[in-house]
Amino acid sequence: MFIIFNVGIFMSLFVAIITALFEKFEEDENVYQMIETLRIRAITQADKKYSCLISFPPPFNFFLLFIGPILLTAKNPEKMNE
Repeated sequence: MFIIFNVGIFMSLFVAIITALFEKFEEDENVYQMIETLRIRAITQADKKYSCLISFPPPFNFFLLFIGPILLTAKNPEKMNE
C-alpha cells in the first residue's frame, strides 16, 4: 500500500513539473522560435556563387550529384543562379 501511495505522489509531482515547464515554454515560444531562426539563418542563407547547390527540394536534390561538380569547378558559377 505504501509503494502505491508513493508512486501516486511521484507521478503527481512529475506531471506538475512537466506542466510548469510547458507553461514556461508557451510563454517564451516566440523567443525560442526567433533564436532558432537566427541560428540556422547563416547556414541556409543563399550566397551569390553556390546558392543553386542548396535550392533543390528533396525529390530533385539527386541531380546535385551531377550538377554539383560542374558548378564547383565552373569559372563563373554566378551564371547558374540567374
